[in-house]
Amino acid sequence: MKGRGYNPIGDFLASLGGEASGAAEAAKPHEGTISLGTTWTGEAAPWTQEVTVTGATVTARSAVTLCPTAAQLAQMIEDGVTALVIDNDAGALTVSALGAPTSVAMTVACLVQETVEAET
Repeated sequence: MKGRGYNPIGDFLASLGGEASGAAEAAKPHEGTISLGTTWTGEAAPWTQEVTVTGATVTARSAVTLCPTAAQLAQMIEDGVTALVIDNDAGALTVSALGAPTSVAMTVACLVQETVEAET
């Protein structure tokens, strides 16, 4: 049924009872939040700040994506932020701000996704 948004994996899982299990369940992204403060380390870009995720578990293999609201993006633009990047060092998260650091504390929604190592 391509007219309703074709999703072969979702359709297959629905035909089996609608629930994913095992590896498929673990691969789903989980919602959380990150609190950005106004204290940044560095005198020039990139400014950095250590953060934690509330509401989701982060491991050494987690990829964390920020999901700011329109109002948060507007504030970042006003502050001169050109990018916020999250680095994961064995489960310890550091946000790097490029352009300029944020000047207002904010709690930003995020998605935590477990990554899979490529087989060699």
